[in-house]
Amino acid sequence: MPWQYQVPEHLNTAALRFEHFRNTVKLREDVLNKFSWKVLSQAEDCALEAEVRAHFPMRVNSVPPEPNVVWDVSSIYANKETFAELEVDLNMNAILALRECTAPGESIVAVDWQHPWYRFEPHAVPLTGDPYEWAVPVLPDGDVSLFFPSDFRFGIVGRPHSTICIYGKELLDAFERNRPLLFSRRIEWPLDS
Repeated sequence: MPWQYQVPEHLNTAALRFEHFRNTVKLREDVLNKFSWKVLSQAEDCALEAEVRAHFPMRVNSVPPEPNVVWDVSSIYANKETFAELEVDLNMNAILALRECTAPGESIVAVDWQHPWYRFEPHAVPLTGDPYEWAVPVLPDGDVSLFFPSDFRFGIVGRPHSTICIYGKELLDAFERNRPLLFSRRIEWPLDS
């Protein structure tokens, strides 16, 4: 499951809880910076948004770029005991696939639609699969998520609690070699929803 803050029970005042929250967020930011996650500036974010919307219209029946494969990932929510294992496996295979498609030092844009947008270098993210090390989750957790290089030649488009679409021949081939356990049920476009 994506990183979520939880208040320790022993903190009994608002001041202590707020201080703990602030320190925890700072520690997480340090981890993300260590692994090359950089928040886009507001100017960068605004400039990129129009281009992103042109490539990904975000309407219910928008067709993803070709070629693409859409995977039903809703099964991850059926069993709490396997959720963490499947998410870690998804993250590890996603980073392996992204590394195959990028040169060291090349960055990927990561969008969690209603949250800050990031750039990160796949070659700098560790192969642990730990969701805590991802500023934007590969498994969409409530908003549409997108991962793509600056030229949009390939990408990952996640729809909350339902599907992950991989597009671009290069990334499709890389995911074929690094297929997550969660990618067991392929579905066709258009989607039912």
